[in-house]
Formats: sequence, C-alpha cells, structure tokens
Amino acid sequence: MPLPETSSQLTTIVGINGMSCAACTASVETAIRSVSNVEEATVNLATEKATVIYQSRPTILKEILNAVRDSGYSIKTEHITLEIQGMTCAACTSTVEKAMSKLEGVVEVIVSLTKEQAQVSYLEQLTPVSTMIDAVRKVGYNVNPKLDNVSSDAKGSQLTSQTKEISLLKYKFFVSAFVGFILFLGSFNRFPWVNTLIQYDYYLLTLLSLGTLVQFWAGSSFYKSGLSALRNKTANMYTLVCLGTSVAYIYSVVITLTRIIGTVEIENSPMSKTLHFDTAAIIIALVILGRLLERRARHRTSDAIRQLIDLKPNQVSKITGSKEMIIPISELIIGDTVIVKPGERIPVDGEIVDGYSWIDESMISGESIPLEKGPGGQVYSATINTTRSLIIRADRLGQHSILGQIIEMVEKAQNSKIPIQRIVDAFAAHFVPGVIAIAGISFMFWFIWGPEPSLLYSLLTFISILVVACPCAIGLATPTAMIVSTGHAANRGILIKNAETLEKTNKATVVLVDKTGTLTKGKPEVTDIFVIKGTRTELLHIAASVEVRSEHPLGKPIVALAINEGLNIGKPDNFEAFPGLGVKANMGEHCVLLGNQKFLTSNNVCLDAVASVRTEMEEAGKTTILVAKDNQLLGIIGLSDIIKDESAAMVAHLNSLGVETIMVTGDNPKSAQEIARRV
Repeated sequence: MPLPETSSQLTTIVGINGMSCAACTASVETAIRSVSNVEEATVNLATEKATVIYQSRPTILKEILNAVRDSGYSIKTEHITLEIQGMTCAACTSTVEKAMSKLEGVVEVIVSLTKEQAQVSYLEQLTPVSTMIDAVRKVGYNVNPKLDNVSSDAKGSQLTSQTKEISLLKYKFFVSAFVGFILFLGSFNRFPWVNTLIQYDYYLLTLLSLGTLVQFWAGSSFYKSGLSALRNKTANMYTLVCLGTSVAYIYSVVITLTRIIGTVEIENSPMSKTLHFDTAAIIIALVILGRLLERRARHRTSDAIRQLIDLKPNQVSKITGSKEMIIPISELIIGDTVIVKPGERIPVDGEIVDGYSWIDESMISGESIPLEKGPGGQVYSATINTTRSLIIRADRLGQHSILGQIIEMVEKAQNSKIPIQRIVDAFAAHFVPGVIAIAGISFMFWFIWGPEPSLLYSLLTFISILVVACPCAIGLATPTAMIVSTGHAANRGILIKNAETLEKTNKATVVLVDKTGTLTKGKPEVTDIFVIKGTRTELLHIAASVEVRSEHPLGKPIVALAINEGLNIGKPDNFEAFPGLGVKANMGEHCVLLGNQKFLTSNNVCLDAVASVRTEMEEAGKTTILVAKDNQLLGIIGLSDIIKDESAAMVAHLNSLGVETIMVTGDNPKSAQEIARRV
C-alpha cells in the first residue's frame, strides 16, 4: 500500500506463502535485502507478511517479488476476471496487457480476445481493482469486473484460501494418521501376525505402497519446501522432517526390496525383521497435525483485522445524474457522490453535500453520543448514519480513509518485531544446521560404538533428533502473542503503533485516559428533574411524549425513563425539530417546547427561575433540557454520562502500581474536575 516515508522512500507489505519456521523468515529477509535500493525488510512468520522499505525506482517491486520466489516461496496474490469490451484484434489485447502490466501491483495479466476477458493476478494493497479499471479505460476500452468472481474484499479471498488450506491439511492428517496406524499394526514385529505375514511378497508390497502414499502425497509440501531451502543453501524445519522421514522410508524400502529379491545377507540380519514405514508415516501425520493447529491459530489471530474490514460496506449506492446505482465499493472513485440511508455505515471519508443527520462516530472517536451534521460536514468511513438519508461526496477511499489507516496501523503493529524476536530469528537461522550436525554426530557415535544392530540404533537416533528438534515454536511463539495482543487491543479501541511500543508499556509511568466511554459509560442518562410548575410525573410525561418523535440522541434516555416508570406516553401533533436548538409540538391544545436556553428565550420563555440550577448542573458536566408549555417554564431536566462502576477501582489500581493517571476531555474545567474527583 505504498506509503511515502520521504519523497522517494516507499513502504509496502507483501504476503508470502510457504514459510514454516524462523529459518524461513531469515531466508526471505536475506533475499529481499539483497535487492538493490531495499533499505529494510522485516518478515513476520505468524502473519506471513513481509514489510519492505525501499527507495523508489522502476522495476524494484518486480525484483523484490522475484527475489522471494527465487528463495523458494510464493507471493500471495489476488485473482480477478475483467470483462473488456471493444477489443477487435491482437493489437488490442497487447495494448490492454501493456497498460495493466505497467501498474505496480499487477503480477500477471492474460488477455483473451475471444472471451473478451482479462485474467489478472495482483497485489490488492498496491493496486486496487478501481486502478486497473481506470488504466484500461484510459487506453480506450470499456471494462467491468466479472460479477460472479469478484471478491468484495481482498481479505475475503485470503480468508477463503486459508479455509481451503486448513481443510486440505485436515484431510491429509486423517489419511496419514489412519494409514500410519495400519502400517504400525502391520510392521511392529511384537504383534504375532507380523512375523507370519511378512514372509509374503504381496504383504511387503502392500506396506511399501501405503508408506509411499503417505511419504510422497501427504508429505509432498515438506519436500517442496525443504528442497527449495537446500537449493538456496539454507535449511528450515521441513529440511529436518524430510531428512528424518526419508531415512526411515528409504531404509524400509531397501529392506523390503531385498527380502523380495531374496538377498541372503539381509534376510539373515536382525535388521530384516524391522520395517519403519509406520515411523515415517506417523511422523508425517504428527507434523501435519502441528501445522494444522498452527494454521488454525494464525487464522484466529487475524480476526481483529477481519472485524475491522467488515466495518466497511461491500457495496455503495452511487448517484449518477438523477439515477441511483448500486456498485461494488472497489469501483468508486474520488469525487463520486453516494447516498447513505439511515442505519447504514458510511462507506467513504467525505463531505456531506445534502441532508442532515446524526452520525455515530464511536468507532473513530470513542464518543458514543451521535453528532449532528449537515451540508459541509465531514464524515468518515465505517461510522453509522443513524436518522436521515445523506448525500456524500467521496474525498478519500480505501487505505487512504480513516478506517484504512486504522487497519494499516494494526497490520504494521502485527508485522513489526520486538528486539528479542530479532535475536530469536537470528538464533533460529543457525538452529537447523546445528540440529543436522548434532544428528549426524549422534549417528556416527551409535554406528561405531552402539550395540548390534548398530545401524538400526544409529538410524533411529538420527531420525529422533531431527524430528524432535523442529523449530516451529521458536519462530511462532513471540509473533503469535504479538498478533493476539494487538488484535484484542484494536477490538477494544486501543491502537498500538508497533511491537516495540507494546514491549515498552511495562515501563510507563503516566497513562492518559479518555473520559467519555472509558471512565464513563458513554451513554447519557437522566440524573436530575427540577420542577418549577406541576409535578415531576407531569413534567416527565410531557417531555417524553414530545421526545418520542425526536431523532436527537438526548431524547432517548428521557423516553426510556418514562417507560421504566410506567408512564403512558402520548402522541404529539405538529412536531417540529430545530437542529442545534430543540423541538416543538402540540399536546392537545397546548404548545410544548423542549430545548436549550437560546431556543426557549427566542420563544419568549422566562428562564430566571432556573438560572442558578441550570448553571449548577452545567458546571457539574450535565447537559440541560428546558421544558415549557404555552410559554410557561415547567422545569429543567439534567442528563449526564454516568461513571462506570469499575473506573474508580481501575484508577486506584494504576496509582498503586506507581502509574499516574491523567484524564483527557473536551468538557469545561469544572465538569472535568467533578469527574476526576469522583474517580
């Protein structure tokens, strides 16, 4: 999503498939850093992403992707089919391919003249669908995404890919575990039937076939990753698995074939009585189980990102002329106007062109009380339009929106490494070669000085050391903990800049605490009803009967209190709302006004009787609503955001740890002091 750090410095995040341990991340980091103009590369095993900082120049991104592939790993790309109209010859397809290939995030594009389609593999964070569409339109062709295969979001296709991988691993585990169990029953010579059946060639061939199935089907991904690492003169956990299981498998194949051929030396050897197809199969099954559990853990750690992404609507109602069209959000461009109806999430950052409504911005600001906004007001993606339809001009889209920047911050925090993780990764890069060396030394020791059959003992020792020492946990423990913590924090409205910041929080001596929604519940409640004329019940009944028609968020707690007290709420006539002032309605033959001081004063209502009470309430941080009937003041209702029950205990606990707490609020000083005194 390249984000400029300086005039020519860019940062991008690339998804990588095939990494299994910290040695893999070290290999990928080394490969990326070898590319000219790359300043820094950080690879996170748990998120399977590489964060690369580089100086901008032509083709550098392609070189980075090629370096990752050359190191034996694949790039996570999205795929889309675009329907292109207007192509008439091979020159047209060439023009379209060139136009799209120039885009930084397009990895591969294949254009078919007969189908009038373009198959595109791309990096969504670098090149969104709307950019590809614009590129094709600029060279003179009409283009639309094929509706039956367009992912509403790149993360959605990534989620599907992860689900498929988990399903395949589950299938491979059950098959390899079942076959391994059968091989164990058929190979372990302590079972009485083994020594009898092993004399028959067809029985040996059956064991060989089952062992081969597990070794080269279930274990195929291990060989692919392990051999790729060897080609790049590195080693990873699959190198250990491949070496260990291959030794057991090849040993068993040799014994099986020599028994079938009838080699006398082997048949008379104690080694001929033992086959280890079951050893290799069960090891592969257990490693697949570990990988399955690891994948599930990784899948769950990305829940926070997915929940943030789900806040963004997949489709928008775009206004073109006098028409309203529903289109994928990926097709929206800056300057388009959209209509957002009550209850819908706002899809873009932009400016209100027409309409008034109350916007719930709690997702952005933490303030639970909706804000009233009208033409010229700024709105933000993922916030909720609560009351009336709005027409909004899109000013910022995708990763440039407030929501996009929040998602990016969380992703960067999850991809970053704390200092100790860098030490662990450096250790893991040398761990695998060290394990292989130790296993080799142990093999030689048992082969030379071990009891007979020494070759069998040395082989089993060699296999055991290789398999037990797989370094999965070394590379996964710290980044997984980091992802879980930052993810849970993001869901609770806490954004963490990077891993190093999180690590340093234990040294914090001061904590800044927001008032609304943190120390308080974030929802106003009626705290005071001061009566000038009539009774408390009459005042509450009149206020609730008018506010039941109001869309103002401060009207809801008044109505809720009346319902809780069992009052029969009336139905007002001629209801009118005056934005920023109050409401007016008729209750029978009486005209009722509810609102602020300015509203009632402008309607010739004398407020002298409650002047001191109103001042006292407002200084205590309460919102006041004045109630009048037929221009006669009935009383005043005070509303306040109630302090959470646990706030005082939380502040006291932080103070006991030597951490100073400072409340941050936009309220007036007296109101802030009152809240601070109570917590």
